Amino acid sequence: MSSEIKNYTEAKSAKGMGVAGCLGGTGCCVWIIAIGFLLCFTGIGMLIGIPLIIAGLLMLILAPLVAFGTLKGKCPWCATEVYSTSPEGFNCSACKKRIVIKDKKFFKIE
Repeated sequence: MSSEIKNYTEAKSAKGMGVAGCLGGTGCCVWIIAIGFLLCFTGIGMLIGIPLIIAGLLMLILAPLVAFGTLKGKCPWCATEVYSTSPEGFNCSACKKRIVIKDKKFFKIE
């Protein structure tokens, strides 16, 4: 069973989404860390508070890496706007068909 790569659409770096995602993610991280600290003052809340603080700090570090590695473009199957952080490929969120990424282009495989 051989598959052919057909019909591609251009994918662009999702820098606009990355900046908005970083700003929104940073705001969420600050709230998560603050809630973690407040829970730590309750004594038994440290069981939840410390993991929340650690998760918030990790999110601050990882959010920019994920957001700026995102590609956006149109699905070659149904033309829906799609986003991908995967370097190889993904399934379209609308039509559920497989999209392969090569040289920053979205390809459909038939």
